[in-house]
Amino acid sequence: MKILRKLTIVAFFAIGMSYNISADVEDILKGHFEAIGGLERLSQIRTVKRSGDTHVTHFGGQAMNMPGTVEAAIVIGKKSYTKIHYEWYSETAVWNGTEGWKSTLYDGTAEFSAMELEIAKQRVYITPFQLSYEQHGSKAFKQREDETFQDKECFVIQIIGVEGVEDTFYYIDKTSNLLVGIKAPNTDPTFNSNTVMIQLGDYTEYNGVVLPNSRQVSIGENELNANYTYTKTEIDVTLDEAIFEKP
Repeated sequence: MKILRKLTIVAFFAIGMSYNISADVEDILKGHFEAIGGLERLSQIRTVKRSGDTHVTHFGGQAMNMPGTVEAAIVIGKKSYTKIHYEWYSETAVWNGTEGWKSTLYDGTAEFSAMELEIAKQRVYITPFQLSYEQHGSKAFKQREDETFQDKECFVIQIIGVEGVEDTFYYIDKTSNLLVGIKAPNTDPTFNSNTVMIQLGDYTEYNGVVLPNSRQVSIGENELNANYTYTKTEIDVTLDEAIFEKP
């Protein structure tokens, strides 16, 4: 049950920054931004609202069938909201631009940890690279050795310098220039594995921006497998400000 309280945060891992320059990083990032709509279009968007289904298929090495729902909303550059709900558990995580917290069915409301706070701040952008690139350009990124991720040849980018996300790796498909995977440290002692793997797919265009509709989160050998599928996406709609209010 403990890990379910972290699914929202794990599923939306974000980035930090470093100051290492690679000759190829600029082209990789430009290709990625163009693939999802271009920085100009990304800068025009004000809100994104998404909803869909989530399904835990394995937990603690055992197969299980636990369906649920997921809701997410962001005010670009300012606020983020995510809620997951299962039959016997729910969690809401919010960053309102000033403070961040999570509210769970069993534990009530608690302030974000330092790592969760950094993740929430970065999550207010459509792509995890946008904020650091706009602030620091390609010098905020470091290219690692290319790897294969889910049978796709990928560029690998590492961004370090922010607590909790220094050892996160991002996999950009060389063919599509889309972000298809994330490898991040597991900080939950519930599981033996040290790594969280996140697979992104089913990219679709919405009003000029391309977003992944599927997200699979895995820890170890079936220690945890959770799938997220967004079935509804709305761009630049009016959001209910009440979702960003602290309980």
